[in-house]
Formats: sequence, C-alpha cells, structure tokens
Amino acid sequence: MTVTGAPTTLLIDGAAATTTAVIQNPANSLQGVLLQSWIVQGAAPSQTRHPSGGSLVTCGSNAGVLPPGTCTMTIPATASNVGSGTSLLVAGPATFELDLIQTSGSANTTLDVETVPITLVATPASIGGVRLPRDFALGSVTGITAILQNTGPALQGLVFRTAISQGTARRETGERQVQCPGRPVGELPTDGCTLAANVVAMNAPNAGTGTLLPGPATLELDLDQTSGGATTTLDQRLISINLVMSTPGIIGLELSTPNVLIGESIEYTATLYNPTGATISSAGIQGYLSQGSIVDFGAGGTELTCSGAGQAELPPGVCQVTFTLNTRNIDGAPAWSPGEATFRLELTAGTTLLDSKSVTVFLNIVQ
Repeated sequence: MTVTGAPTTLLIDGAAATTTAVIQNPANSLQGVLLQSWIVQGAAPSQTRHPSGGSLVTCGSNAGVLPPGTCTMTIPATASNVGSGTSLLVAGPATFELDLIQTSGSANTTLDVETVPITLVATPASIGGVRLPRDFALGSVTGITAILQNTGPALQGLVFRTAISQGTARRETGERQVQCPGRPVGELPTDGCTLAANVVAMNAPNAGTGTLLPGPATLELDLDQTSGGATTTLDQRLISINLVMSTPGIIGLELSTPNVLIGESIEYTATLYNPTGATISSAGIQGYLSQGSIVDFGAGGTELTCSGAGQAELPPGVCQVTFTLNTRNIDGAPAWSPGEATFRLELTAGTTLLDSKSVTVFLNIVQ
C-alpha cells in the first residue's frame, strides 16, 4: 500500500483534508478489509493518538472486499481533539498513519501500515466561554452569548453556526456572520469579542435529518471561516443541553416544495408534539397564506388524524400530518403577485390556539 496526496499540514479541529491510498493485492480476494487513519504525536508509552478517518475498502460493488490487483481509494483526514483519542493534539510535528486492516469476527489483522510526516497547526481563533441556558424550548428561539477569542491578527470571513443533534437526528439551528463592535461584518479582531446569537430549536424547515424531541441533546457551536469558496472550521464546541416542551406545539413544518404556481396547491407536513400525557380533543390545524395586506384565511386546514387516535384528537407524543396548501385567488381581494409570501399554520383545540409556526413560500406564475 502507498499513500499519495496526503496533507502536509492539518488544522487542529479544522476541516477535513483528503488522502489517496493505492492498495495492491497480489493474492486472492479478501473479505472484511478496511482503512483506518490516525494522527500520532510523540512516542510510546505516552503517545498521543487520535482517529483521523476511515472506511471499508470500496474497490468494487461490495464494500469491504479487496479483490486481486490494484485499488485506489480517497479517504478524509482530520486532526481533531473531539471524540475518542489519548491526550490532546498540539501544534507541531506529527505523523499521519494509515492502517490496512482485515476483520474476522472479533479479531483484527493489520495487513499494512504506512506513515507520512505532517505538521499540525493550531488556529488562533476559538470559542471561549458560552453563556446559555441548559433547557432549550423545542419549536422556539433561545438566545445565547459566545466569547470569541483571537490570539493572532484580525481574521476575515468568519461565520458562527449552531446545530442540535440527538441520536441520529441533527438539525441546523442558526447562522450569523461575526459582528464585533466597530469592525466590518465577518471580521474577528485581535483579542476577539462577544457575540450574541439565536438558536432556533426546530425540525423542518431547518435543514437536517431526523426529528428532535424533548430530552437530552447536544448543541454544536462552529466558528467557520470562508475564503475563496472554501469553508474551514476554526473551532467547535459541543455542549450538552436539554430540549423541553411544556405545552402542545408544532415542532416541524415542511413544504413539499418552496415554490408553487398561483392558483395551484402543494402539500405540507406538520410535526406536532403533545407533552401533556393526555389526549387533546377537538384538535385541528389551519393554514393562512399572506402577502402584504392579502391574507387567505382558508389556505389549508383539517381536523387531526393522528395514528392510533380518534378523529380530531392529538394523543401524547408525536403526530405527523400531511395536508394541502392552496394558493387560490380571493374574490374581491387583490390578486397574488409573484414573489415571497408567508404560510402560517395554527394548531388549535376547539377555539383555543395552542401554537403557530410560519414558513416562507414563493409564488410563481406560468410564463
């Protein structure tokens, strides 16, 4: 096995680089073969060792099968102090190690090891102290404050991003350019500054996958720098939080498409949550479409039909319903115009408003 294109430098806790491995197998096909990379500093027994990336070999249609001949693979390489590893990686000389391993049952056999010298670089910018509550209301906006540190010269193009993960679910929850007093947008001066940001703890329309629910979760804070179309993560903080919800509400609202022809309709999916432990009767959703002074009070609504519950009932836990958003023209009112509009969905129990959420929809006309 040979390693080509390995990075000469890696930013600690920064973005991944790529490495190419050329694997040669002069014998019969092998099963259960994987590549595992490491970043190593120092010598045993006090060696610092952190996983850097890896995967099953993909030299054909079956992952993990290494056929006879030559196979070329590209894998990510990262130098991260987040996650498993021994001691902390620090700026300075290091070794990128790539292991070719065959697994069989609980036993691993190392078939080959290649090493490449690299240099680890520490970013001068980092996320220092963070002020935030432990509880984040699901479906709501929560303010946080982060102290951004910079021990080097002023940095440009900085963006502060947040996300919440919970098991296999992960949703982006906020993004804003760094704005320090008296400085251009995106600049972090020497000595840094304090930044206020909002975390929107919501499922759809927030980008991501899975469904966030009340309970323990992780808040991810990223300080990114964008330059020349490339984004580098300068620092990342992972903080344990708790998602809470005391009243029934809408925790996700997703349109089947953000665009709709005026006079036509699209589907929307609402994810509802009832934390009370008791079934709520006379439950329904009602949509409202607005654009400027125009408001359509019949844009799409229905009594709830939750799985395992009766008509118009919101049982404890999660309920997901799909219905239709109409963009009809209203008699006696100005016609819709191409452009942005707002779709607001209300969750009600009889005449009581339980919650409401809004998303942007783009109205179009046939050309």
